[in-house]
Amino acid sequence: MAFIKSNRLVKSVLLGVIVIAFLEIFVFNFRHWATAGYTAADAQSYVTGHGYSVTVSDDGSFILNDSNDTWITFENMNMSLSTIFLDVPDGEDSTLTVGVYANDEANLAGFDLQTTTVCSTVKLTKYLRTHLSGQSDYMKIYFQNVTPGTTIRGIQFNRTIPFQISFLRIVLMVVIWVFFVLFGAKSSLYKVPVTEWKTNKKQAVAIAGAILFQCVLLYLIGYIVRPGQNMQAEIDNGVYVHGIYNELADALMEGHAYLDRQPTDTVISLENPYDPVLRNAALSAAGEQECMDYAYYEGKYYCYFGVLPAILFYIPYKLITGHDLMTWNLMPVLTVLTVLAIYWFVYVFCKKYFEKVSMAVYFLSGLFVTFASSIVYLVYYGTIYSVPIICSLLFSILGLTFWIDAKGSHTVCRYKLVLGSLFIAFTLQCRPAFILIFVLAIPIFWDELVKDRLFFSKKGLLNTVLVIVPFLIIGFATMYYNAIRFGSPFDFGATYNLTSNDMTRRGFVLERIPLGIFEYVFQPITVSGAFPFMEAVSLADDYIGQYNREPFFGGLLAYNALMILIPLNIAIGKRLKDIKYTMLSMAMVALGFIIMVVDIQGAGVVHRYMSDFSWLFAISTAMFLLSMETVSEQTHLLVSLWYKRVLCWGVLCCVVLNIWNIFINTRWFTMFITNPHFYYTVKTMLPFY
Repeated sequence: MAFIKSNRLVKSVLLGVIVIAFLEIFVFNFRHWATAGYTAADAQSYVTGHGYSVTVSDDGSFILNDSNDTWITFENMNMSLSTIFLDVPDGEDSTLTVGVYANDEANLAGFDLQTTTVCSTVKLTKYLRTHLSGQSDYMKIYFQNVTPGTTIRGIQFNRTIPFQISFLRIVLMVVIWVFFVLFGAKSSLYKVPVTEWKTNKKQAVAIAGAILFQCVLLYLIGYIVRPGQNMQAEIDNGVYVHGIYNELADALMEGHAYLDRQPTDTVISLENPYDPVLRNAALSAAGEQECMDYAYYEGKYYCYFGVLPAILFYIPYKLITGHDLMTWNLMPVLTVLTVLAIYWFVYVFCKKYFEKVSMAVYFLSGLFVTFASSIVYLVYYGTIYSVPIICSLLFSILGLTFWIDAKGSHTVCRYKLVLGSLFIAFTLQCRPAFILIFVLAIPIFWDELVKDRLFFSKKGLLNTVLVIVPFLIIGFATMYYNAIRFGSPFDFGATYNLTSNDMTRRGFVLERIPLGIFEYVFQPITVSGAFPFMEAVSLADDYIGQYNREPFFGGLLAYNALMILIPLNIAIGKRLKDIKYTMLSMAMVALGFIIMVVDIQGAGVVHRYMSDFSWLFAISTAMFLLSMETVSEQTHLLVSLWYKRVLCWGVLCCVVLNIWNIFINTRWFTMFITNPHFYYTVKTMLPFY
């Protein structure tokens, strides 16, 4: 038996090597083979742009001097034009927008071929692949948004596009191959229950390795945007809010809740400082910088973001090191902790409800919950705005995990009850809407409430107190903090935010709800034929009124199609004859929609806010995936195979789409600006870039 398994592994490895080698050599290097054998010709008979927009140095280099009216024309070419090579010097990570206008035998007057981007540090971007009909005798290369002084050392036509082996591309293909080997429908990981991991060391190591790789991947995503360079530049240019948690830490260490930053006389003199148009006009006239997204109340600035991250992370870091904690360094760490918490939650859930769940389904369910929680967006956009959300997500997952783990046989573990309540109560001081998940205690402890009477009874008095007291302690602390800032224990200060709309008069409008639900849940992805093949969606509608929006890229179902299976939880609950199962899954869906409506009314449609509620839908979906393995094994073998295939492909699509989202251009910290080298490296990894 061991020999047979070893033989299968060898065959699988050989097949993987052959397929990956074929793809790397022939498919992904298609443009090299398509242009192989071409004879390169140096550019001659050229005319440069108007005046001194382009000058030619003694060595034949073209120096671009004008930011816009910059072009080079080539005449009497009489050649079939297949490639254009622009010899842009390597050096700093700069880009150059290039367009081509040329004629051919089908277009004697000429036509515009398209614009593209050359990145100085990415070799393949310097080769422009043209598709013309027959010979051309006229061509104009024009440049847009030029940095004056940009040099092009030379231009060649019909030069063969180089053959290039991409290490990153090979790694990605290996990762996908390993994914299907480990989690394909016939994998042995479907035969090993996750609760028996101690006696199945090899399988457990494989799952641990997959989780570790996922953590490393998400951690690195937090640095792809080059946050230390780009976000610090924003702070230096007046976007002070990126450092607001450090300002709050300083204020708390000094013994007060207001920030040391002083409002200007212009802001203080405004009759309504929350009116963005009037405020911006007044600040502009006075030549002053706006403190965007600070809470302003009675002549002082406050931080309306939850205070707990400042207490847990920023103050200790400042006390230990004497320096500010940079948010973009904290976010990847919090993301990794959240990933580990999710897998712990799924494991505890399996142990309590589905002991026979396999290692493969366990991992895939955890993988789906992680990426369907929009966590990639948070870590990529690792700014102050993401911190309260990721903290609330982390504490919510930990709280639910302790609650579920507290369940015993007709008893409960009291210290786990306390920890569960404490972590969930923490969300009140991070992102208050998350506190609503305390109602999940009812379906989680249904048997303990109804059958065993371990709560709200004489014998369950201590258990009840242990659950409630952490909420009371954190709740009273929060009310005190609110009162000393805004005069009311129930005012968290979000309405005093100096933002793009007047939050103090935003109000509740019923018509916002269906529009927001459509966009958050059902809005399709907008695709195109240009890299990265996805764009920000159009949010056009007939709503006449204030409806706040930020760049948005598609709803939950567009990125996480497996969520469409959520309604089937009702049927699964009936089959399992378990009312707790149905109650818990439907309660999560209901809470998800309630928090979604709160966000719609309070802030509008913002992509990062999907993490407020998407994780609830993701867990409900994971419940179906976990239970369906048990149901499918009890039916026909073909049903089981199709279930595993749908699970494998559905989770992979979720992961790929959520990661690919970071390349979309019209977003905060667009990658082709913040990290053009990585952006164009990925673009040139494709065979038909």
